[in-house]
Amino acid sequence: MSSTDNIRSSIIVSLTFNRDEMAQRGRLGGIATRERHDPRETTRAGRAAFLARFSSEQERRDYFAELGRKSAEARRARAGLAGAGMGGGA
Repeated sequence: MSSTDNIRSSIIVSLTFNRDEMAQRGRLGGIATRERHDPRETTRAGRAAFLARFSSEQERRDYFAELGRKSAEARRARAGLAGAGMGGGA
């Protein structure tokens, strides 16, 4: 074993971060990115790919209407009003 091998085997790097620290670093990185670059530019490709999923404006409206319906249903369920439906019913 050469002296170089001894040096390499004795160097141990341990990088441990707690979850809160990593979350904070991520938030700061996001803020820095938004400060340096226009968010409309950095998200352009993703938005285009998402909207390309729909073949028509009507299909897009239907998708978002269904998304809204599911969201309202989930909020009612969390509030303990599952099955209350529209109009509140008696």
